[in-house]
Amino acid sequence: MSEENTVAEEAQTPDISINDIRNMLSVVDACAVRGACTPEELEGVGALRNKVAAFVEANLPQEEPADEESAEETTEETAAE
Repeated sequence: MSEENTVAEEAQTPDISINDIRNMLSVVDACAVRGACTPEELEGVGALRNKVAAFVEANLPQEEPADEESAEETTEETAAE
């Protein structure tokens, strides 16, 4: 029975994705535009927002330049024939 509880607990573990964090940034931006923060809070909110934005940028999947190189090589090979 303890195995069932462990499996159930693992299945219910919350998961946060990069898209969730990007949505959070959108909420912070919307609140800032609407004036939801007092002037005293703006520095802390802005610092946190910038930190989260940097985290998202650093963790976005990178585009593979190898695909572009492969396409160029294929074009060059076709032109050589």
